[in-house]
Amino acid sequence: MENNQSAMKTPMEKYEEAALELASYRLLQGEQQKLSDPALNLTAWASPDDETEFSQRINKLIDAEFRKEALTNVLKTKPLRLLKFAALLILLVNMAITIAVAASDTIRVRVLQFLMQNTPSYTQIKFVPTGIEIEIPVDWSEDYFPTYIPQGFYMKKVEPYKEAALVVYENDRNQRIEIEICGPGAVAQVDSENAEMFNISIQGHSATVMQKNGWTRIVWNVGDRYIMVRSNTDYENTISVAESISPIQK
Repeated sequence: MENNQSAMKTPMEKYEEAALELASYRLLQGEQQKLSDPALNLTAWASPDDETEFSQRINKLIDAEFRKEALTNVLKTKPLRLLKFAALLILLVNMAITIAVAASDTIRVRVLQFLMQNTPSYTQIKFVPTGIEIEIPVDWSEDYFPTYIPQGFYMKKVEPYKEAALVVYENDRNQRIEIEICGPGAVAQVDSENAEMFNISIQGHSATVMQKNGWTRIVWNVGDRYIMVRSNTDYENTISVAESISPIQK
């Protein structure tokens, strides 16, 4: 029983072995022509179009038909330390591809604007497309989203939750922009102790500004939603982000 348990390998150990073997094969390219099988499409694996194709190529590359032979030959001619380094690089590439796929999970939506059109007999009130399209996270649950984010910021995270949704942007200077859209059932607790507070207008709506410790928070409501923009960038950028938050059509 003890021998069987000691022989069992964890999923991570198995994955590391597979990566090591793949690294071995890469080092053999150009040297082991007998392993060049056109059916494997080896020339395309380094720049996969998506995660699924990448995984399929990985499986082919470490196919049991040749991986033992390739590993044995390489270990005779290449330092083990070099192989481990190459395997680590492959692990990092795999992780980067996974992260990139997740980060690019967005959809394109149309930006709307509120329109009141007067006629001799009535006034028509509706939302109409502006002709502007933007990218939003695919799991964004609210019907409002910013159309302007200052240059240099990237989307750090998205958190949709019950009756609300939060999107966070950051840059390489440790500056942060948080945008939260909240429904009727959402309750927020804001640190306003000793904050400087004053009122402004955002898109024709009365808004409250709170400034404290280098952070600016702007809060206002649109219909049954209240919107909060919090940032430690300059005040003008924070206002611009708040003014850009618009209704969208998914």
